[in-house]
Amino acid sequence: MKGKQIGLFCCTVAMAAVLLAGCGTTDDGAKASKPGDGAQTAVADLGKSKDGTYTAESSADDKLGKTDVAITVRNHKITGVVVKGIDRDGKIKDETYGKNLGEDRYKRAQTAYRSMKMYGDDLVKTQSVDAVDAVAGATVSHTQFVEAARKALVDAQK
Repeated sequence: MKGKQIGLFCCTVAMAAVLLAGCGTTDDGAKASKPGDGAQTAVADLGKSKDGTYTAESSADDKLGKTDVAITVRNHKITGVVVKGIDRDGKIKDETYGKNLGEDRYKRAQTAYRSMKMYGDDLVKTQSVDAVDAVAGATVSHTQFVEAARKALVDAQK
């Protein structure tokens, strides 16, 4: 009986070790990621950038409009990001965006609106466009943010 208990204990410890290994970090302290999951730990290379604010806009979606970004770089780091959603009629998206579309669509529109600030904050925090995760229900906003942010960061390196 005691042999079975020891065997069961050893199996439990081995399983826990295998499960926890996937939650660790790499030797350099970067977050571990699964191959193909899209996670990146690369930081924007701003070594050649000049201090300033760089602006860019995404391509427009016929129904949802476009996204404008302004990225401020100081001492080769992203220090500020302003993200503005522009609807298809050219109006800046705000707390009233989608209100005239019914309750369900208004909620979805507001999820997208609120996500824009989160994307900017995440970029300042992570210093990597690739590390900014999409918010569920705001994937078009995320795609547009990434596109515009990449354009602005390319300009920062010229």
